[in-house]
Amino acid sequence: WKSTNSGQTWTQTGLSSKMLTGSEIIAVGGSPVGVEQIIFDNSSVGGGATTWIMYAAIAPDYVQKAGLTSTMYKSTNGGFSWTPVSVPSNVSGYFVPHMLRTNDGNYYVVFNKNAGQGAQGPGYLYRFGGVTNGESWTQLATTTTGGYGGVSVYGTGSTARIALAVTGTWSGGQPAVQLSDNGGGTWREIADGMQHWGGGFRGWIDDIEIDPANKDHI
Repeated sequence: WKSTNSGQTWTQTGLSSKMLTGSEIIAVGGSPVGVEQIIFDNSSVGGGATTWIMYAAIAPDYVQKAGLTSTMYKSTNGGFSWTPVSVPSNVSGYFVPHMLRTNDGNYYVVFNKNAGQGAQGPGYLYRFGGVTNGESWTQLATTTTGGYGGVSVYGTGSTARIALAVTGTWSGGQPAVQLSDNGGGTWREIADGMQHWGGGFRGWIDDIEIDPANKDHI
């Protein structure tokens, strides 16, 4: 849905008009996810002007029932119409719990095979070029231990700091919070074994943020 007056009224966009019936909701497990993320490309927008380019990540449960052809769609006309974006074949049909855009026009997209908090693996992190960088995909990280629960990026390019949360891992020696200081080229663990009120620092880490004023505060 779309609003042009700060949320006072809403109209349906051209992405899909499919409303799930009760039996369809039951058939997908009772808790359909639907639209997961909408990210705006506002690089050339200022002064309250309309943002025309946007990407939407659609959960596979709704994709199937609505007859859509991809888990990611793009609009270049403010949501009036949408076209499918091809995702890497190894994450086709995966959920997208987190997606963000950096100032260089790249998107960082988390793919999980399973939905929800504590989702089990496999999980993948990809960098997506968007319209600025040719819409190419580059795999940056993967895990089979748990799913990925969140991503945050400080800076851009080959020196970007990326914090990546891992959800659904409980025992020591498993990834909890992964950190890269070279744009995803290499990773190190920064949370496993950290002292906490219950002993080791473990559990469902479903979001993570790097302080934009201090990259060492995560």
